[in-house]
Amino acid sequence: MAPTTKHRSGRGIAFGLIFFSSSEAPFGDDKYRLVIESTKFADQHDFSSVWIPERHFTKDGWLYPNPAILQAALARETRQIQLRAGSVVLPLHNPLRVAEEWAMVDNLSNGRVGVSFASGWHPNDFALFPENYEQRSEIMYRGIETVRKLWRGEAVQVKGGDGNQVEIRTYPAPIQREIPIWITAAGNPKTFAGAGEIGANLLTHMYNQSVDELAEKIRIYRDARARSGYDPESGQVSVMLHTFIGKDQETVRAQLQGPFTEYLKSASYLVNAIAYSRGQKVDIKTLSEQDLNDYLLFVFDRLVSTQRVLFGTPESCQELVNQLKAAGVNEIACQMDFGVDSKLVLESMPYLNQLKELTSETSNEVDYPAPLATESFSSSHQANGHASTVQEVATQKTYIQEQQGQPTEQNDRLESIQKRCREQVSLPGFYQTLSERGIQLAASFQGIEELWRRDGEALGRIKLPAALAQEADLYQIHPTLLDACFQVLIAALPQKTSHTEEALYLPTGMHSFQQYSHPRQQVWS
Repeated sequence: MAPTTKHRSGRGIAFGLIFFSSSEAPFGDDKYRLVIESTKFADQHDFSSVWIPERHFTKDGWLYPNPAILQAALARETRQIQLRAGSVVLPLHNPLRVAEEWAMVDNLSNGRVGVSFASGWHPNDFALFPENYEQRSEIMYRGIETVRKLWRGEAVQVKGGDGNQVEIRTYPAPIQREIPIWITAAGNPKTFAGAGEIGANLLTHMYNQSVDELAEKIRIYRDARARSGYDPESGQVSVMLHTFIGKDQETVRAQLQGPFTEYLKSASYLVNAIAYSRGQKVDIKTLSEQDLNDYLLFVFDRLVSTQRVLFGTPESCQELVNQLKAAGVNEIACQMDFGVDSKLVLESMPYLNQLKELTSETSNEVDYPAPLATESFSSSHQANGHASTVQEVATQKTYIQEQQGQPTEQNDRLESIQKRCREQVSLPGFYQTLSERGIQLAASFQGIEELWRRDGEALGRIKLPAALAQEADLYQIHPTLLDACFQVLIAALPQKTSHTEEALYLPTGMHSFQQYSHPRQQVWS
């Protein structure tokens, strides 16, 4: 079992609602009943927020082409819950109109609005502004600054109908002096950093990332806030999770399995994201009906087993909530509109409230598995006459002990490891053996320069090929370096295993990975 470390969260974790994929089916003519009734319940039970998306030209989410209009309606139904857009696709709008519309909702709600901005991704959505598609990210960030200025009451210069520049302000004046802003991030670390750089909050999901991966991206976000002069801890991270809480596991599964797998058939973006996170590409249109149903059932089980959804009882879902809290998440935005009968969803709300209450009662100190760590240091080392600089030696024990103020054990130092690994490995023979065992690597992925081993332990000097050196800064860690580190692990297999003719190497994955510093072009593993 991995050792645990204590992570303290200065605040609890909030619960909100988010809508994204409703269809017209549940209530016939009363299309917005689920949104309105669940939001009224959330408002009465101290939920933090309700998020309404912007969706266009699709039956998956066709209730939500304009979040401002629906939030204006919810403003009159509620008293305290925050009313947020999740998201406004800013390149599809004139920022002047965005500032006007949301200032109106801010007045109707007595200062309760917040807006998450997104750059958009689907080309069809840009039928509204096709000229903005190629530069959508840049246009989003420019538009955010315009909205911020207008919200503060500042004037902006724009071109009028006669072609002349005119200075304008928007009205009505909002209640809040500053508009609370989020950036919607699907998973790209650059988007997380971009949100931090402009001092925005963050809205993300777990379709294609684990808790550990999310924790690393939250660190990137908070580091970017600090570099840009913002308080790194004040930024709010909201995470969207498919949610359904009931009285027992068996009932929840029976109520969810059919509707959720049907929902996945229309939510191809979700299926693709899950497949991508596993290194796969799946075209569900090519599958037979039976294969499709089997695959979607697998996806359903996979989401539950890897804890990327809140499906279960209040007690069974506490662990995931605590892990998210320890990872730096401030709010869980619960998505419940994925095909389950709306009556069942509304009946499940008290169980969701129980989960909220249970997690608010737990201690701020949470046991959380300590990540396998890379402790960086620099020292001169002579290896077979080759002078080199040690960049990284990966040992879990070193990291944990040094965090506790204890000295590093000498047998974890590079010199001690190499003394134990007396057998120097022929690299051409090593890569030939890998090829024979099913691991065929292109020359650019054969990154080990020198390799020593014994049964159960190995040490390798790894260098990024010169042809790839210019790509190093494009990655947190270049794939060639990371892959070569795993190749060193293979060298540690016992000789009787690695020399078996029938042996076939099948990498199955890793439990967790966390990077503590940017590696240079040469590392030790």
